[in-house]
Amino acid sequence: MSAGLWRDEGSTYFDIAGSFSRAWSNVQHYEWSPPLYFMLEHAWTSAAGTTEIIMRMPSLMFGTATILVVYACGLRLGARLTAVVAAMMAAAAPLAVSVGTEARAYGLTMFLSAFVLYAFLSVDCAAMPRRRWLFATALALCATLLVCTHFTGYVVVATVTIAALVRMLRRPDAAGQQLASAMVLASLLALLFAGSFLHAAGQQMAWHVRSQGPLVAVIDDNLGVFAPFGAMSVQFDRVVEIGAAIWLVRLARLRFASPSAAATLLLLFVVVAGVGVGVARSLPNGRHLAVYAPFAWLFVASMLTAFVSWLRGPNHSMFGRIVRPVAALAVLYVLVGGVAAYRRTYATIRKPGSGAEQLITTLRARIRQPVLLIACPDYLGPGLAYYARGSREAVHGVVTWNAPWFYSDDPADWRAPHVIDRLIARIDRDAHQQHAAIALAVDWNVPNTNGINFNGALDLAKREMRMHRVLWRREFPGTREAIELIVLASASRTSRQR
Repeated sequence: MSAGLWRDEGSTYFDIAGSFSRAWSNVQHYEWSPPLYFMLEHAWTSAAGTTEIIMRMPSLMFGTATILVVYACGLRLGARLTAVVAAMMAAAAPLAVSVGTEARAYGLTMFLSAFVLYAFLSVDCAAMPRRRWLFATALALCATLLVCTHFTGYVVVATVTIAALVRMLRRPDAAGQQLASAMVLASLLALLFAGSFLHAAGQQMAWHVRSQGPLVAVIDDNLGVFAPFGAMSVQFDRVVEIGAAIWLVRLARLRFASPSAAATLLLLFVVVAGVGVGVARSLPNGRHLAVYAPFAWLFVASMLTAFVSWLRGPNHSMFGRIVRPVAALAVLYVLVGGVAAYRRTYATIRKPGSGAEQLITTLRARIRQPVLLIACPDYLGPGLAYYARGSREAVHGVVTWNAPWFYSDDPADWRAPHVIDRLIARIDRDAHQQHAAIALAVDWNVPNTNGINFNGALDLAKREMRMHRVLWRREFPGTREAIELIVLASASRTSRQR
């Protein structure tokens, strides 16, 4: 909880700063996500403060609530083992721990998607009409809030709406009609917000279009995000894929007459649709998949419950006597190996995502005079500026989405002539007049990410190092962004020679 904010969390702090209207405007201009989470975070921090722990507290509460909702969903599926296993994955999976302890919207999306599933299953299970209408209303409300939190919520709403319509066509009873009505209403409300919420998302998806490598490897990477332990995720994927194929064949032979067959298909449908959209649009895996995680965990838990029932069933053939121990050993190998390596995975999660906090602390300790701190690229800027609050350091970034951002008044494209020359001249002039030194905060490891070319910012850093004497430099590691601090003399070599 106090491992240090990284760049996206720093952006959250600056997005929600000031009045409600200013925060709303910031989210509309600088964020790709809908505003619900940021408005909740604005209200929370206005009352409680903006320390790291306070900013991350809402995500922690939503992550904890997700565990309870996932457990309730498992009970709705009809097996306590399913509920326990799914809740354990919701509590301990690296994805759950990560999004549940960062000041971003993914913890809320995970909770809302889990509650959408719970309300869906509850409408189908409720015996009293009043309770069905209550859960149907909660289903429509949570589905609408989900699309107001993150654009991936549209995939969940679309797939659950299709499932509700299929359910009504197959069994046109009162529960089926209420499910379909609730999800159609949520879909219509989602369409009302689509123009505002999906424009920026469309830009993000367009920027992400790039070669990702072999399709099978890409799908494995996406599915591995849901693994309950970081190690052995590939083996976990293989066991789940093989087991799911066998299980679906068995359900098909039974013509999906099992009581849990429809719910199983719903879980699988949402996960496959979500991963498919992410792969097709080249979205980065990880936190963007958190919205589908409750469905994935419940599917795996349901499959494990079916596997345990199969193991406990009668053995009437020699083939079964051979296959069952082999299958049991394969599953135990993956589970035991993953649990044994989980401590190392959890230690990695607890490491700081960024070196920004340690960088600012070191800079203040070693240089007592004002410093002009340049973030190269600019995505390092929000985290650095968060920890530089109340100090005399001036923090500026030097690239934003293919265009320079420096003092917010130079909109020229990086490809325009002499752009870097103008920025260097401005840096040198301001450093010479107002600051004792120039400090470059550089992430050398991300020259091109999200379809954005950051080479211009790195070229600027290299030119500054040639023009100024390097006083000292130090690296600050982070799991998401490692930063090198390079402190330069404020006067250029040319001016000293004069």
